[in-house]
Amino acid sequence: MRYSEMLGRLDPSLAAAPESVRKDVVEDWLRINGVFNAATHSVNPKEFEDTVEVFERLLEDRLAPPTLEKEDAISSFVREVESRA
Repeated sequence: MRYSEMLGRLDPSLAAAPESVRKDVVEDWLRINGVFNAATHSVNPKEFEDTVEVFERLLEDRLAPPTLEKEDAISSFVREVESRA
């Protein structure tokens, strides 16, 4: 729960996502956390590379989420304002 709340604060849209999505993100985060913590000792290079790729995707998804919903809301707002003109 702690990680779900933390990730939800980083990405408010995640807090509103379905439970299955939040669960997948938290599981990815925990796996990545474990690998990075173990990396100071020893880690399989292939596992480390795969984990870095998952980490990059996780960051990309959180930092640059799709904007279609926002674009739809903006378009709707513009249509509404233009219809009043």
